[in-house]
Amino acid sequence: GELHIAILLENMRREGFEMQVSEPEVIIKINNNGIKTEPYEELVIDVPMKYSGGVIEKIGKRKGIMKNRIFLAFAEKSFLFLWLSEIFTILAFNLFNFYILLRVYALTKSNLAVSLAVISFTLPAILFGVLAGVYVDRLNKKYVLFIANILRGALVIILALYPDNLYVLYSTSFLVAVVTQFFIPAETPMIPLVVKKELLFSANALFGLGLYGSALLAYLLSGPILLFFGGVQTLILLGFMFLIS
Repeated sequence: GELHIAILLENMRREGFEMQVSEPEVIIKINNNGIKTEPYEELVIDVPMKYSGGVIEKIGKRKGIMKNRIFLAFAEKSFLFLWLSEIFTILAFNLFNFYILLRVYALTKSNLAVSLAVISFTLPAILFGVLAGVYVDRLNKKYVLFIANILRGALVIILALYPDNLYVLYSTSFLVAVVTQFFIPAETPMIPLVVKKELLFSANALFGLGLYGSALLAYLLSGPILLFFGGVQTLILLGFMFLIS
């Protein structure tokens, strides 16, 4: 390592040796088939998660290439089902919020009404976010996820019966967001329960990718889905997405 070489050079300098040191060069050879080859080493490092960023940076400066181990967590069926549930849930939740905004504006043509709609699904995070996390820590998280998706699916399907009632739109948006505050703190802690310790890095990376990727996908698909299915059919679709999750 760097420290060992530095100590060796310093000891040799003190003993009177003269030397020149340069960066190591890769020795490239041509094999019998005329193909250029170069030596390489496989390196496996087990460090706590908080040090992984620094280790990756150090290895990257030495032109190290990380093997694609990110998908290994999918080998655990329980994690795969949890990940798919996350995808369906985030897609449904963001599509639902987009629907609320469009429907409120279509009914009122009022920017103030749209602002109230935004408040209806953002205010619960402020009011219940911290309290929900504390409460969920004491419960069986698997049951919390199951019940939360059942409730959100039922609320969205009920809204399909009253799509033109502004007060029902606001109240349903608020209630779905409240239930979501209990869903969020129950989801991520499930990861260590369904994957092995050595796959946590892969699982966390996949979960983050699914989280942000599905949110982006939801806003990209929201317009086409509403145009293709229409308002009521879209709500029924979103309700079943929550129930499937």
